[in-house]
Amino acid sequence: GSVDRSILEYAKNNKCIVATNDMKLKSDLRKIQIPVIFLKKGVRLALEGYIE
Repeated sequence: GSVDRSILEYAKNNKCIVATNDMKLKSDLRKIQIPVIFLKKGVRLALEGYIE
């Protein structure tokens, strides 16, 4: 939705890491190489990606 688009745009423009468990948002963030923090197996935080 529009909130996801705003998050994507903000993260891209400001080189941010985004924390989310939303599957679609995670996928969209990965497509534009934005790092994502998410809960893994409901217990641990995982980070995918990096900021240069």
